[in-house]
Amino acid sequence: MYKFLDSTLDFLLKEHQHPHHALLIQGREGLGLPYLAKAFARVLMCENPVYLGKVLNRACGQCASCHLMASENHPDFLYISPETQEVSISETESVPDKVAVAATQIKVQAVRALIESLTVTSHRNVRRIIVLDPAEALNAIAANALLKVLEEPPQNVVFLLLSARPGRLLPTIRSRCRVFIVSSDTMQEKALAWLEEQNIPDAVGWLEASQGAPLAARQLALEFDSLGIRARSNAWLTADLQQVLATAQGLKRPDLKAWLFWWYRFITDCLRVSQEVKPVFFKHDMLALRNLACKQTQFAWMKYLNLVEAQLRSAEHPLSAPLVTDTLLVQYCEMFLTKQH
Repeated sequence: MYKFLDSTLDFLLKEHQHPHHALLIQGREGLGLPYLAKAFARVLMCENPVYLGKVLNRACGQCASCHLMASENHPDFLYISPETQEVSISETESVPDKVAVAATQIKVQAVRALIESLTVTSHRNVRRIIVLDPAEALNAIAANALLKVLEEPPQNVVFLLLSARPGRLLPTIRSRCRVFIVSSDTMQEKALAWLEEQNIPDAVGWLEASQGAPLAARQLALEFDSLGIRARSNAWLTADLQQVLATAQGLKRPDLKAWLFWWYRFITDCLRVSQEVKPVFFKHDMLALRNLACKQTQFAWMKYLNLVEAQLRSAEHPLSAPLVTDTLLVQYCEMFLTKQH
């Protein structure tokens, strides 16, 4: 587990060393909720846990359960996410469509398989822990199937629901969970030190841009470099059609979503500057950003931002990358031909 999560784990163990059957662990993306949940589970599954006073402190690291957890092969620990599901292809759905759905949803088949597994006696006779990550990925049928289990929970079973968007969960599911909120406030010093250990340039700036989420900060910094965003944004700032279109040439389908997110961030910063608010992601050429932002009204920036958001929502669909990028970039350049009011 990452060092910046140490104090959060200590607090989680203090508050929930005898956990409720369902615990909703919520916090923004990039705070490391999956790593926190697995570390918490290791302590709860340990057969000889170490205590600090009367509070659970850590797993022993020596018992059979600890070895099984370390090898990610514990039969009483289940981790369910969209990525862990097998993709089955029906006659009415294309392979890309099915893969897209599987990448974003936890489907009812996974929950039914989970429920069936709970009818069998646990292997180590301690407890069972099921992690759902992210819980809001449960589709409607899967959520209702889970709700029935939470209403009549089996003995010695703990559900850990991880969520960056708890508002998307069924209210009836939330009402059956205890809540633990992961905040970035207590991890900033260690998060900054960790980013610097990762040789992330401008670690402070990226941590600020990610709202204090260190894993998100690292991802932003790495993408900024790997996608050549600084050079691309310099071209975007010109609003010249040929230069702007060139920034998307050769873009491959797997990189489309990341490119769209950076384009969204660029337009969002333009909107911020037009509102006389500091940009978050593109601070390296403030004067050029101000000059660009003032060429259109706040209304125009907001209108165009809605177009980008619409493309982001459909980014998983099998669209042609050049069609998506060229359309957006042409519309962007056309925006400066007349000033909207």
